[in-house]
Amino acid sequence: MSLIKTTSLCKHYSYDNNNYETGISDVCLDIKKGEFLALRGQSGSGKSTLLNILGCIDSATSGSYNFCGFEVTGMNASELSKFRLNHIGLIFQSFHLMWDRSVLDNVALPLLYKGLTLKEAHKKASLFIESMHLTQQLYKPAKKLSGGQQQRVAIARALSNSPQLILADEPTGNLDEENTFIILDVLKQINKVYNATLLIATHDDIVNQYADRILTIRQGKIN
Repeated sequence: MSLIKTTSLCKHYSYDNNNYETGISDVCLDIKKGEFLALRGQSGSGKSTLLNILGCIDSATSGSYNFCGFEVTGMNASELSKFRLNHIGLIFQSFHLMWDRSVLDNVALPLLYKGLTLKEAHKKASLFIESMHLTQQLYKPAKKLSGGQQQRVAIARALSNSPQLILADEPTGNLDEENTFIILDVLKQINKVYNATLLIATHDDIVNQYADRILTIRQGKIN
């Protein structure tokens, strides 16, 4: 069953009255529930633009984006934010953690946005932190963790709202080879256990070993 279908998806960025730059062009995707996909492409090829649109951070200029029967195209910023919170988990290369706050506070944040009480959010967040083998770091500030641990915190945070789709933008880009394999093993386990759909934008050839399917983007177009 399809989780995502896009038809002729385009994104243009205007930089003056008469000119624009194309981020992605005529992207047609059919992504099944539970797939693990790698998105390959050089810098500037449109990987991040596509992830931002699929992740409801940005909206397409034209085309259709259907997510499990919901037409995302045309949603306003508030609707996109709410949809993202309920359906999508995001993992970034630079982690985007609250560096002075504890591991527990970082993972609980999306749950607080969803309306859980602090006690409820901490209880649920603790389960995802345990699944990342970070229980001993529960109250440690994120800035005092290793790079691999910080990425696992980011993954736990992405999981905390039980997303159907997890999007990761270069999640191993700042990691050594050992931690790269650890993180990819974790993501593959999430893919299997939760039947979550994963799409990883990457330059890392190691990701190919884990992916069910590899997508290549060149000059904004999926080949």
